[in-house]
Amino acid sequence: IKNCRKKKIKFYIISIGDDFNLNNIKPDIKINYNNLGNIFDYLKKKNINQVVLLGSIKKKPLLKIRPNLITFIYLLKIIFLYKRGDGQLIDKIINIFERKNINILDPRIFLKDNLCSNKFNNITKSKKVLNIRKIKEYFNMAKNFGSSDRGQAIIIGDGKIVLEEDFKGTDYLIKSFKFYNKYKFSCLVKVSKPQQDIRVDLPTIGPKTIENMVLVGINAIIVEHKKTFIESPET
Repeated sequence: IKNCRKKKIKFYIISIGDDFNLNNIKPDIKINYNNLGNIFDYLKKKNINQVVLLGSIKKKPLLKIRPNLITFIYLLKIIFLYKRGDGQLIDKIINIFERKNINILDPRIFLKDNLCSNKFNNITKSKKVLNIRKIKEYFNMAKNFGSSDRGQAIIIGDGKIVLEEDFKGTDYLIKSFKFYNKYKFSCLVKVSKPQQDIRVDLPTIGPKTIENMVLVGINAIIVEHKKTFIESPET
């Protein structure tokens, strides 16, 4: 939003359900799950053909959705993917947008200052317990897990995978580690899935991630160069 304003790019904010939570900024339109299919009418009315998908959306149980007709039609298109991994579902949603000639933009275009870079890593401070060879090993372990499309993050304790992310997300994964904190060295590894479309759902960390890690005693974090967003990097 800040970068769009800075570059004088006109934009509209569409929030899905109650998941929009930016302070002091109101969405232009709020669409609930029952009327989700109406989003395309809104985009057409505003002559919008470029969209950036950001943030997280909690998947509502299908039986709790009371869709209008157009939303019901779109649900039929994704129903067999709804309970599978997020990657397949996101790919299908992107396909629906693109069939309507709506281009999904890579948010990294607007968020260059929020991209993680190896320029600022502090591997030198951790070299006694975490060298380049181990980092590559743990990185590949996370990538292998990501290929299952179950999640983006794992926690490693003394060289072995202790916990794996599921649909509950990274914060829940980190908090769960408090029951396993018996390792000399532990780290969170969060990377993009090998098969994912990187225009959507890139790994994101922020102050809350670090605070939760400190609370449960996780010693380090490994993320992916130029494929990880940092929320509030100045913090």
